[in-house]
Amino acid sequence: MSRSTLSLSLAVTAGLLAAGCGGGDDPAGTRAGTTQPAQEGTEDRGGGPILEQGDDEIRGSFSVVAMAHTTPYAGAELEEQQPTPWDGGAGGEGPYRYAAIPCNEDAPVNNISGDLPTFNALVPGSRVPASTRSHPLEFTVTEGDDGAMQLEGTLELTVCQLRPGVTPDPDPVPDPEKDRIRVEWTAQAVEAAEETVVWQGSLEIVGGTGPYEELRGEGTIAGYFFCFAPEGCAELGEFRDVQFTMSGSYTVPAEAVEEGGS
Repeated sequence: MSRSTLSLSLAVTAGLLAAGCGGGDDPAGTRAGTTQPAQEGTEDRGGGPILEQGDDEIRGSFSVVAMAHTTPYAGAELEEQQPTPWDGGAGGEGPYRYAAIPCNEDAPVNNISGDLPTFNALVPGSRVPASTRSHPLEFTVTEGDDGAMQLEGTLELTVCQLRPGVTPDPDPVPDPEKDRIRVEWTAQAVEAAEETVVWQGSLEIVGGTGPYEELRGEGTIAGYFFCFAPEGCAELGEFRDVQFTMSGSYTVPAEAVEEGGS
């Protein structure tokens, strides 16, 4: 990826975050969590554009921005999915695993994750951007023929709630029991340094639980590994945190909209 493409990706991420952090009700004509206006002739209900809405199927586009971690508080409720940090090389055993702060704890980026869980705000009572957590983002790393590191992984995008913010504490529905969206992805490390590894690739949505069981889609994924820790990644010898964006298109049976609001 060229530096100009990386700059564009980060600009899109910043725009999504700025839209989601505005607070309060959006003024008429604006939509948090989307980067493009509704296309002419399509329906817009406060989320991203609905490309096509038929009696049996809905087609739409989505944008998601998220973070995950390997520090002790990450994935605290997921004993079977404990995080394992990546050292930034291709020689480790893997898989490497990152998880987000639980739904009932404040995670500013994940609290305004995106428009996919609400099907672009079509689900009754939903609001864009919705709150999600990555429980977990998991991947392996190999070295490609060109010497670049290749990442291949999966993502379980837990839907905390169909609106922004944290869930109640204690949460009546534990994170492992919440509905989730399943994503498979492949990527290539395009820039690596002591304190960050930048990567980009493609994704496929392969279903999920509840209203997301028959959700399908494809698109792009890009992000960077880094460390919140004050001592930095170089001293720790591992990358403890990751931020990434996903965007693309999806299809879902029309009845899933009503199921999502149940």
